[in-house]
Amino acid sequence: FRIFDAFLSSLGGRASTAVPYHGSLTVASEFRTAEQSNALALEDGGVLVCLSNFDGDGEATVTVGKHTVKARLHPQTSAFLPFGVPFGSVTVDCANCEPLAFDGKTLTFHTDFEPYAVIDGRTVTADTQVGGVDVRFVSEETAATFGRGKVTRASAKHVTYSVPIAKPQETEWDFTPVEGGAQPFDAVGLYRGYACYTAQLAAGKKIFLENASDIVTAYIDDQYFDTRVIGGTCQVYPATQRGLARFVVEKWGNSNFDDSRLPSMRLICRKGIHGIYAVESEEKLRQMRFTLQEQEEYGVRAASRGTDPQTMIGNDKWNTTRMPVVCAYSFETKRKFDKLYLYAGSESELCVYVDGKCLGPVDYRYFDLTPYCPKDKTVTVTAQYRKRHWAENVGPLEVLQLSQADVRMAVRTEEDFAKVSLPLQSATKLPVRLDRGKRYLTSFELKQNKDVYVDLRLRDCKATVTAGGKVLARIMGEWSGSPKIVGGEQNVFYVPAEWANDRLVTLCIECVGENPAVEKIQITQKN
Repeated sequence: FRIFDAFLSSLGGRASTAVPYHGSLTVASEFRTAEQSNALALEDGGVLVCLSNFDGDGEATVTVGKHTVKARLHPQTSAFLPFGVPFGSVTVDCANCEPLAFDGKTLTFHTDFEPYAVIDGRTVTADTQVGGVDVRFVSEETAATFGRGKVTRASAKHVTYSVPIAKPQETEWDFTPVEGGAQPFDAVGLYRGYACYTAQLAAGKKIFLENASDIVTAYIDDQYFDTRVIGGTCQVYPATQRGLARFVVEKWGNSNFDDSRLPSMRLICRKGIHGIYAVESEEKLRQMRFTLQEQEEYGVRAASRGTDPQTMIGNDKWNTTRMPVVCAYSFETKRKFDKLYLYAGSESELCVYVDGKCLGPVDYRYFDLTPYCPKDKTVTVTAQYRKRHWAENVGPLEVLQLSQADVRMAVRTEEDFAKVSLPLQSATKLPVRLDRGKRYLTSFELKQNKDVYVDLRLRDCKATVTAGGKVLARIMGEWSGSPKIVGGEQNVFYVPAEWANDRLVTLCIECVGENPAVEKIQITQKN
């Protein structure tokens, strides 16, 4: 990273205005490299070719225009090779090594192999001067500390110790009300933090959440119910006895690439809850008109009434030798309330039609029929499946009639958490048992004002970690409903000394499982 930082600095602002180069470029290498050569054209002239070595030792021949160099790289490394790049009063026609620094008087390259460059038409293979500019070559080891004076490498020694915590105090969170009922986070200007959705609906009705994400904690009739990690899909909760439900939703983050596996992983995902409804009725569809269709008709045409054999049949009560199988189930329905949803429990591909018009695929089990079904008008809905073979289960089909609940929304920002601090008092040893469904504040103190890594082990709970007025981390402890987290150490976070001047670290803990506990806090201090 230091070398790459120095390389970018040597270019100045030219790095930020570079564009892809599409001119003459060939790369022939003895090692495995990128399938497509990557190069940048600089605004004031010149080309940078990124050469990568994905294998072992070897040599590559790179040609840009009339200039050719032979470059050698260490395995699993990359370098930007300059062609026609000006540095002050001189121009590097080509080089087999990467620029490291240019201060107007000295141009420095780095390489561990035999250097070669052509500068202003002159071949250079050792330290020299060209056009009044000193040209230098340094090793990669020297390059890692170049321009930083005497750099002291971090000692391998470190100190590890455990700490007690303040006796956890049960706490409630303050939320700031917003107008407009149930809305996504971004609609109310919330981009990091929590939202609380309080719904009033008819007693004895199930609860339907529309497009909920990311982590949803449910309280039904003022009693903790459960915590779910929901990927932007719809959810159904049990009926309330008093008609009161509350959902506290945490935004875990946004994906940095478009992933179609779940709505919350799409770039366009809007976090939070989009709507809360009472389930007025659930109709399980058991006998429907059935027909087989041709494969090319999937997603294009549904069986029409004119050719429909009017066969009344239950799900999967038939056989065929076709592979794959395209089949359609049709039924009539009518929207009687605010929303009409189709639930499909199949893993097969499924496309939905209303009155013969294709509406699109069912990607995440629930499909909103409301925009296509005027209230109190009977429509024909067709569920068209594409199955790998006849025995692949269609699963249940249900129609849900929903009425909108009265919802109040309030928010708690990440900055609200950052203000929370609990002085260390009444210290207690770990592990500490906590109560399911409750929230707690606790804290611990670092022995010295040093940079440290903290290994925080939680069971059946999760925590927001703060120090010095900043949110340091969010830790998802082990619990049955937690998502699979890959990469890094999910229990470990870093505390810079500057962010914990008073050495105090505070934990805002939510208990989300059956047996919540803070099991261990271990500090690793680098010396």
